[in-house]
Amino acid sequence: MWKSICTLCGGGSFDEYSPGVRRCRGCRFVSADLSLSDDELRTLYSREYFFGSEYQDYVADQRVHQRNFRLRLEVLGRFLDPARHRHLLEIGSAFGFFLKVARERFDTVRGFDLRARKSNLIPRAPR
Repeated sequence: MWKSICTLCGGGSFDEYSPGVRRCRGCRFVSADLSLSDDELRTLYSREYFFGSEYQDYVADQRVHQRNFRLRLEVLGRFLDPARHRHLLEIGSAFGFFLKVARERFDTVRGFDLRARKSNLIPRAPR
């Protein structure tokens, strides 16, 4: 259980929803566990996360992920004003599949990921 405040309801009790993700006991809002250290995040999102533990082969499934991202962007688009919301920043961009899709809707897209791109552990995604 974490000691913090829920962004949605202001509650302070959480359960682990999945590794790195928590759920508010009050309103059931799901959010990232911001109490994880950099080392814990690197361990959680290691090569095994993308190739074995969470996904069989994240890169090989790029088209499936991008189809899902397009659907998510359709829903998000209902809440955005295209004149005001022209730029997108993704934190945790992994292989950049979401950013590739987001370029279709935004003037500028940027992404950050804690994994070093120069690492030999995780290959670059095909362009």
